[in-house]
Amino acid sequence: MKSILVVDDEPICREPLAEALRFRGYRVTVAAGGTDILQAMEQAKPDLVLLDILMPRVEGISVLERIRSDIRFKHVPVILLTNVTDRSFVMQAHALGAAAYMLKSEFSMDDLVRRIEDQLSASAVLQATNAHPVVAPTSKNSNPS
Repeated sequence: MKSILVVDDEPICREPLAEALRFRGYRVTVAAGGTDILQAMEQAKPDLVLLDILMPRVEGISVLERIRSDIRFKHVPVILLTNVTDRSFVMQAHALGAAAYMLKSEFSMDDLVRRIEDQLSASAVLQATNAHPVVAPTSKNSNPS
């Protein structure tokens, strides 16, 4: 069962989203903010993070920076699910490796699940290729005599 960490300070957004994802078969952990994101990720060991941007104390872009700066979580896909439409936030999120940027006011659950599945599949392929590096065969004639 794949694990998702939902980080949003608004329970009215966070809890229904978590329940809908649980209903679809995911193991879901929730966090009300980004102040202890690395600890939350260590405990939850998520395969993917859904992250809001506008949160008190630590905004989502800073949370994304923390995730990307930690070697343990650097490759965990992060989908931003937010109300922020500012182009600079979108560009910053992209530069930090956000997998997707979705607006809360415009997303459908089906679209979100499709993006989650796409990211989980891509992440699995990346992990498989990193776990088994391709080594070029050596030629018998490459040894100097």
